[in-house]
Amino acid sequence: MKILDYTSLSSQKSPINQAFHDQGIIGVRGVPGFEDAHKAFLQSSRDFIGLSNEKRSQYTPPDSYGRGWSYGIESFNNITDTFKGSYYATYPEEDAKTPNIWPDKDVPDFKKNYLNLVKIIFETGKEILPLINVSIENLSSTARMLYYGPIHNPKAVEWCGEHRDHGLLTGLCPGTYYLDGKKVPQPSGTGLFIRGEEIVAPDDVLLFQIGEVAELVTNGAVTATDHQVRKAIGGYERYNLAVFIMPPFTYAIESTLTKYNDRFSPGVSYGDWHQRSYDKYNQT
Repeated sequence: MKILDYTSLSSQKSPINQAFHDQGIIGVRGVPGFEDAHKAFLQSSRDFIGLSNEKRSQYTPPDSYGRGWSYGIESFNNITDTFKGSYYATYPEEDAKTPNIWPDKDVPDFKKNYLNLVKIIFETGKEILPLINVSIENLSSTARMLYYGPIHNPKAVEWCGEHRDHGLLTGLCPGTYYLDGKKVPQPSGTGLFIRGEEIVAPDDVLLFQIGEVAELVTNGAVTATDHQVRKAIGGYERYNLAVFIMPPFTYAIESTLTKYNDRFSPGVSYGDWHQRSYDKYNQT
């Protein structure tokens, strides 16, 4: 994985494009405020997970698991992962069709620490997109705190099956592991894998992956990142935050690629593309 210094991003257009095309991922070191924001986010996330099931469930909306907290109910390719938890939020918040849900009563600093980290990742992503020749205004994002609970059964499904994100760009924190309440190194053979290669990122490095829309609008100059998250057996917990950066739902996608013709048609709105992509991975 190519790791670039934040202060030199604007002069690294060619290496960034080459890395995204060849590996599907880059790391960025030295993003202002990232390390402290990540530590604060992890503490708030662990405080939330430490709540009782009854308290956490108060932040699960009855209408959708696309906002607020959910655990063990999401399906991918018709397989339900009973060990995965998610806490979703829209950023900027004013873009949310329905209001974000926050555990202000039980974890008062959760919202502040969550949104602070999301903002840093989102703004860094907005700096990277023009470097891959993607210039779209009024970007927004869906952020997702990911919590992978302890697994002891080797036959359990992977934490996240192989797939590609369908937006523009995904910002990721390094996966952080805990065992018996203590932070531990990433167990070998677990965590994020991209095109079959294990990714181990230092704590001070922010990661970015390519989404399918970026591949489409650049006509394949960058390639969407095939990735999965492989489980750790033996009581490990894994925390992460993903920020899925996307165009407005009214944005018309134009491309000469035929790779995604199962969902893509010239001029399709991002909103329709989003729904088609969701339906593909949740076919019954």
